[in-house]
Amino acid sequence: FRQIQQGDGMLEVDLDATLNNRQVGFAGSIGPYQNLLNGQNVAFKGSGNLGSLQIVAEGLIDDLLNPQRPDFMFELQGSDTDDITEMLGVDDLGSGAFSVNGRGETINGKYVADLDGNIGDLSLKLQAQASGLLELQEVDLELAINGSKLGAVTRIFGLENWPDEPFSLEGSVLRDGSNLSVPDLRLNIGGARLNLNAELELPPFGFRAY
Repeated sequence: FRQIQQGDGMLEVDLDATLNNRQVGFAGSIGPYQNLLNGQNVAFKGSGNLGSLQIVAEGLIDDLLNPQRPDFMFELQGSDTDDITEMLGVDDLGSGAFSVNGRGETINGKYVADLDGNIGDLSLKLQAQASGLLELQEVDLELAINGSKLGAVTRIFGLENWPDEPFSLEGSVLRDGSNLSVPDLRLNIGGARLNLNAELELPPFGFRAY
């Protein structure tokens, strides 16, 4: 690991390592150094690899302990999903290419984030608008997920006994304060289709790091 502070306060970092017989590398910059000490407005940019997984990322984090509206983008690319899921200890999500892109930014006063890509047989697309990353009092989420094995996905979240059947999940979720609205959430499993429409009252919710 090598780190050099530049004249503008940015830290150039370079990592070259082996982890569990896999090459790990990263080259990029983070800082400025004074902002790192204060934990405010920290910029980062770089690229690297974790085994066969290639990573590119850049952004600006407004608060390291309590990020509200960080600007960021990242790209994860790999040619072999089997190798990547095995490396991460995730259940089999199918074979083929691994490609996931994400972005977050403030547009017209709203924090907007999206995630889309393909992980083997699984395709996903999430788009969200919120008041902030941690204070989730106003949220508008659109999602579309398709895959060949529903059980392989649910087991990632500790939910057992779901069938390994082809599935698709599409719909939207809206939150305004304590009101949670699910206007039309559609889940197809094999030949079965489930529709959910709901209006719920929720307690105040949010994350905060200490």
